Amino acid sequence: MDNNVKVSVIVPVFNTEPWLKSCLNSLHCQNLQEIEFICVDDGSTDNSLAILKDFAAKDSRFVVISQTNGGPAKARNVALRHAKGEYVSFVDSDDFIVHGAYACLYDLAQKNNADIVVFGSYTEPDNAPEWLKEIISPRDVIYDNFKPEILFRERGARPFLWLHLVKRSIITDNELWLDESMRLGEDQLFQMSYFPFAKKIVFTSEKYYHYRWQRDKSIMSSYNEDKLAKLNTHITIIDKAFQQALRYKDADKIQIELLAWSIFFIWGDITNTLTATQTEIATKLKNVWEKYNYKKFYDSLDCWGQKRLDQILLMAEGGNNYEAKIAAYNEAIKKLDEEINTIKSSKAYKKAVRKNNNLIKKFFISLKENGIKKTWHKVKKYLPVR
Repeated sequence: MDNNVKVSVIVPVFNTEPWLKSCLNSLHCQNLQEIEFICVDDGSTDNSLAILKDFAAKDSRFVVISQTNGGPAKARNVALRHAKGEYVSFVDSDDFIVHGAYACLYDLAQKNNADIVVFGSYTEPDNAPEWLKEIISPRDVIYDNFKPEILFRERGARPFLWLHLVKRSIITDNELWLDESMRLGEDQLFQMSYFPFAKKIVFTSEKYYHYRWQRDKSIMSSYNEDKLAKLNTHITIIDKAFQQALRYKDADKIQIELLAWSIFFIWGDITNTLTATQTEIATKLKNVWEKYNYKKFYDSLDCWGQKRLDQILLMAEGGNNYEAKIAAYNEAIKKLDEEINTIKSSKAYKKAVRKNNNLIKKFFISLKENGIKKTWHKVKKYLPVR
């Protein structure tokens, strides 16, 4: 069977006993036979490992690996090194998959010769916020070549790794592994690493996954409780994403999208935290941007991006008075506009405009009647002496 495995499904497991049987049952019921479920127990202290072994005993498609706790990135890397499938996919051990999902996904990949298939997900329970439902609901579209905007603008491309079916050779041939130093955000960095190598990318609106978005004691929930730790992690992710982009031939195009993404990625958290923290985080982010020459990409941002970037830079400079600086800046612009309008409405300005218009008319009349040489001699007396 080793040479005929079509899909390797990777399941990192750590203390998810209450939900694990539901997850494994959804895999056990998959009707694709040429498939393997590589479950890596990451040092669980509950009954998770025993549950895994029980499923492996009754279904030969299950492969169980046990290791000391090293985090989800390490668990996934271990599984990737054991994987034999033509494609790989990922399932979190507290979630579950739709019956027949992998047969449909593999068939879709084969029909389109796809390197990546992106699919949709339901939320458990169904009362998830609309923004979450939106990002896990891709549209139906096929791309014949990778473009950076696919990764950053198409729903489903990020940030959830479990929405992807990926040709394994892309990962192994290019030595792409998850960053084991990261406990949060390593999945996004991994996505940013393999998408640029894909030639054919298929997005389908079909939903094959069930995501438990409200689980307590998850890594995400613990980070959300510590805003400073979360912000510092975000800075690290942004830095690593820019560094990673340098290896690709279209690095500049990717970094343009990265700059816009990095602003959006951190904006909500940095504006809803203490002023002292704002200064610290904004300074770190400014240093990262400067390291990768963000000014080169500034003009490519839309108005929203430029405004938010400027505000973050002001936070780095002033900290607790950045809002006052922005207000003063806007007030100065307003006063300048008023001065310009006052000048334009004055008699002196209108007279000068009429005079200049007359001079311009005279210049063209002279040019037509006398030619360039005589006209130049006439104009010279009006020019300032150097």
